[in-house]
Amino acid sequence: MKGIKNETSVKERTRHYAEKIGLPLLGIASPEPLFYLYKLLEERKRDGLDSPFEKRWKPESRCRPDLLLPSVRSIICVGMPYYSQSIDNVPSLWGVSRFARGRDYHMVLKEKLELLAEFLGDLTGPGFEYRAAVDSVPLVERALAHRAGLGWYGKNNLLINPDYGSWFVIGELLTNIPLEPDAGPEENCGDCELCLKACPTGALVEPYKIDAKKCLSCLTQVKEPVPAGLREKFGGSIFGCDICQEVCPKNRQLYGTGKNVETGDFTEFLTALFDISEIEFKGRYGTAGFAWVGTELLRRNAALVLGCKGKEEYIPVLAKALTSPSPQVRSHGAWALAHMGGEKSRKLLEQHLALELDGEVKREIKKAIECV
Repeated sequence: MKGIKNETSVKERTRHYAEKIGLPLLGIASPEPLFYLYKLLEERKRDGLDSPFEKRWKPESRCRPDLLLPSVRSIICVGMPYYSQSIDNVPSLWGVSRFARGRDYHMVLKEKLELLAEFLGDLTGPGFEYRAAVDSVPLVERALAHRAGLGWYGKNNLLINPDYGSWFVIGELLTNIPLEPDAGPEENCGDCELCLKACPTGALVEPYKIDAKKCLSCLTQVKEPVPAGLREKFGGSIFGCDICQEVCPKNRQLYGTGKNVETGDFTEFLTALFDISEIEFKGRYGTAGFAWVGTELLRRNAALVLGCKGKEEYIPVLAKALTSPSPQVRSHGAWALAHMGGEKSRKLLEQHLALELDGEVKREIKKAIECV
C-alpha cells in the first residue's frame, strides 16, 4: 500500500474507534525484527526456562513480523483490561485467575481485532492487508506491545500500564499501513521486588527472568504431570495464578489489594467439578477462559489444592479423584491424600491400591501410603 494522505488522522480515528469497541489501550510498533531477543530466546531454550506453549519455535520466527505478513509496515498493538470481568454462569471463582473468569479472551479480542481491521479497511481503501494475532503466533507479542508503548516491563515479566496496571491482555494487527510508532512510558519498578518474594514456586528466579516450568499459571494449564516437588506449592490455584499481580504496588494503587477470596461453598464447587460430565461442563462453562483445558486438568489441579488445604472434610472429594477414569487425576489424588495425612487417608489409599490396574498409578499410591 502506498503512503496514506493523512497518517495522523488515520491513527487518531483508529484509536478512537478502538476505545469505542472496548480496547482503551492502543499503540503503534515499528515492524523491524526483534533482533535483540535472539540471544535471550536461545538462552531460555538452552537453560530449559521456556514453556511448552512456546512450542520450541525458532528465534527467527519469534522475532520477524515480516514472516507473518511480508507487506507489514506497522503493527497496531491493543490492550483489553480484564480485572473485573465475569460472565453469568462463571462467578468470581476462587482459584481461577481473573483473566479466565470471563469469556475466553482469545475469542473476544480476535473479534475486536477483526472489527478494527474492517474499520481500517474502510478508512484506507483498496490494497489494505493485515494479519491479526492473539497469543496464537510465534512472535513475541509482549515485546511488540512494549515497543508500542502499552506498558513497561515489570520484574514479574508482565507489562504494566499507568492506567490499568498489569491487568490487561494484548493482541496485534500487522498491517501494510505506514503509521508513526509510539513511545513507551518512562516508569519502572524501581527497587521493588515484592513479586519475586511472593512467587510460591520461585519461578521468578531474578528480576525480568522467569522459569516458565515452575510458574503456577503454566503448571495449571499443561497436560504433563505436575512435578512432585511443586505440588505442595499449589495453594489455591485451580487455573492460573495472580499472586505476582496481587502484590504489585502499581496494581494496588489502581485496584486495592485485589486478592482472590473464596466465594460460596468451596467444597461444594470442587465436588461438583468431580461430578460434572464433560458435556455438562462444556454446556455450562464452554465460553469461559478456563474451559479449554477440560475437566481432567481441572480435577487434577483441584486434587492438589485440596491436598494442600489439608482439611479432613475434603477426603470424600479426593475419594472421587481416586475413582477417576484419568490416571493422572488418580495419581495426583493419591499424592493429595498422602500430603493431607491421617488414618482415613491411609485406609482409602490401601483400598484403592488393591483395585488399581495402571502400573504408574500403583507406584504413586504405594509411595503415598509410605508417606502417610
